[in-house]
Amino acid sequence: VMARFLFVGIVLFGASLGLGLSFARPVTVHASAAADAPPAASRVGYVRMADLPPRMFKFKMKSDAMNQKRNESVQKMQKLKAELESKKAALQAAPANQKPALEFAVTAAQRAFEDAEKTERTVMDAESLLMLKELHADIQKVLKALAKERNLDAVHGTPPLPTDPAARGNEPIAMNLFFRPCSMNLLYLREGLDLTDDLIERLNEKFLEDRAAAKD
Repeated sequence: VMARFLFVGIVLFGASLGLGLSFARPVTVHASAAADAPPAASRVGYVRMADLPPRMFKFKMKSDAMNQKRNESVQKMQKLKAELESKKAALQAAPANQKPALEFAVTAAQRAFEDAEKTERTVMDAESLLMLKELHADIQKVLKALAKERNLDAVHGTPPLPTDPAARGNEPIAMNLFFRPCSMNLLYLREGLDLTDDLIERLNEKFLEDRAAAKD
């Protein structure tokens, strides 16, 4: 669940900010040397966005860490919830002369539970956003260099193509809606423009290099 949430975040984050991954429409660059010369079509590549999360080493590491924090948060909230329910049960069974004090304890426990729930959600949302920004910055940096090597003018992020398993009806409708912000409505792509595998390989190489450097 967390991995899918973060993946959707990458798709929407890139689409909304327009950073690095260009989700713009295909560009046509017009020649300025001769007025009667035909326009020169730009070179456009693409990245299969659905392939990035399951194959990026850093994404998996970050996702696993976020899942661990989420599980710890769930356990914390379950403990507070159990304490609250215990106080409610004690209040129901208490004699009349003890109820005022127990009602105060229940109110305090309820407030503590709600405050903790809000805090946990805020912290998790903030950490998720920081993670998405970091991953997006990595993608932007590596993809920029890769696009220059291929002499590309633009790179599109694409949803699953019709030949991809994720596009064969196995994904819920909601996921298809999430993919739409970066959709190109692709009808034809020349071989050699797909940068996905090279991008993932370089991202993983960079991750391993950075991790090795951090240990030194």
